Amino acid sequence: MKKHLYVIFCALACASCLSLRLFERYEEGLWAGTGKGYRGAIRLLVETNTTSIINIEVLESKEDEPAGSTALEELISRTLETGCAGVDAISGATATSEGFFAALNDALAKAKKQTPLAEKTLPR
Repeated sequence: MKKHLYVIFCALACASCLSLRLFERYEEGLWAGTGKGYRGAIRLLVETNTTSIINIEVLESKEDEPAGSTALEELISRTLETGCAGVDAISGATATSEGFFAALNDALAKAKKQTPLAEKTLPR
């Protein structure tokens, strides 16, 4: 029973992330973002293509070793696996997770396109 619930939960999580990706539009490039973790600033460098996150690098982190860095590695892995920011926090590393999400969302806010292509006015 637990296995079935886990499979259903994972399927719903993937479906929600995929539906979010249909509407997300980013500029291609590298974007820096900052968030506050357990021990201080977490700075990320996020690479995007037009529809997803394709790479994340930790530029700065003062999180505890090894728990903080392990949590960051896991969050990066999960985010890259799904291609979007809709992943769960790491149990036992809530502040680190919140700092990661704040830095990721800060970077993605910079990457988001201001005007969707379909809404641009064509010259007459």
